[in-house]
Amino acid sequence: NETGLLGNVVNIQTGQWVGKQSGLGAGMDSFYEYLLKSYILFGEKEDYRMFKAAYESIQNHLRRGRESCNEGEG
Repeated sequence: NETGLLGNVVNIQTGQWVGKQSGLGAGMDSFYEYLLKSYILFGEKEDYRMFKAAYESIQNHLRRGRESCNEGEG
């Protein structure tokens, strides 16, 4: 999708990613976790490249609250 992150739904008949929502919650975070673990274990540069690209996209699209929310006031 536009964020560069995986969607949340796969068509089981075609294997195509059809979900447009992505996130870091249950069921989604493991993919990113295992990309890094796979790189550490096996040294595959493609795994690290994919992890780094996802990490950068997460940093760019992470929702941030209002400044007062971050200080516990909002």
